[in-house]
Amino acid sequence: PDELEGGVNLTGEDLTDRGALTLRLPLDRQRDRLAIRQSVIRAERAEREYGRARDEVIVESRSAVRAVELARFRLTLAERQVEINKRRLESQILRAAEVDAQTIIDTENALLESENDRDSSITALRTAVLTYLLTSDQLRVARDATILPPPGMDLQQP
Repeated sequence: PDELEGGVNLTGEDLTDRGALTLRLPLDRQRDRLAIRQSVIRAERAEREYGRARDEVIVESRSAVRAVELARFRLTLAERQVEINKRRLESQILRAAEVDAQTIIDTENALLESENDRDSSITALRTAVLTYLLTSDQLRVARDATILPPPGMDLQQP
């Protein structure tokens, strides 16, 4: 057929066509809202747990610092008591003629007890410092089981 006779003249290019299809499905918005809500609740819960844990660490650290300060104070008192008992014993020995033997023995016992209390106070202070280092996550131990002091800490004997 030819164009003059009213026929159809088709070529390969005329047969190419394009089409599009849009498919719309109803969305389950309720499910999406619930999933978002659960995510928000989980995030808020994690935030509260973090805040609670942080507050516990702060409270424990402050308590450990107070325990160190208390142990230092008790050590100071115990050392003073040792000095008082030593002076009292020296005074009684100098006045041995005026003081009976039982009083001197009682003073020696008091001196010995105060020295024991001082040594217990030293142990309590060391324990309080170790507890503070452990609580504040600063405790480091070397392979030979010695304590590695944090920067600025001096490990001298009291």
